Amino acid sequence: MVLALSGKEYETSPGKRLMGDKGWTEPTTPLYNFGSFEQALEDLKNILNSYKRRDINAIVAVGGWSQFLPDYKEVVEPYKQAISDKEIIIITADTADEQLVYLKDGLAHANVGQNPFEMGRQAILTLYKLATKKSVEAIQYIPMTYCTQENYQTCTKN
Repeated sequence: MVLALSGKEYETSPGKRLMGDKGWTEPTTPLYNFGSFEQALEDLKNILNSYKRRDINAIVAVGGWSQFLPDYKEVVEPYKQAISDKEIIIITADTADEQLVYLKDGLAHANVGQNPFEMGRQAILTLYKLATKKSVEAIQYIPMTYCTQENYQTCTKN
């Protein structure tokens, strides 16, 4: 498995924490919000308020939590120019309609969406194969949806 940011190969994911590899450094621990949209938005606000001082260049949220609150716009809008200049990069999981508005408005760079229908379909097919004693692949790849400021109008259309 090759990790895109480091360009290194690892036998198992996630590999080693990036410590300056190709200019990328990972924080010591991720921020956990335990599913709290409010906590996620508060964490985002704290990061944005201190990103220059702490030399943070990118925020990658593995859930859409903060973007599901209407206050996201109020928190992020003061940094719109920094986002436009790519001084700070914001990438968030999920591609719900309310999130795509933030791409349109220049308040995020990208959203990556899951495909729950296909995940469920593959789970059922895998269970069927197991029940009928057929072989299954160790890893199932499910297509993702990639939305950007350029393609936000069409990225979720089939």
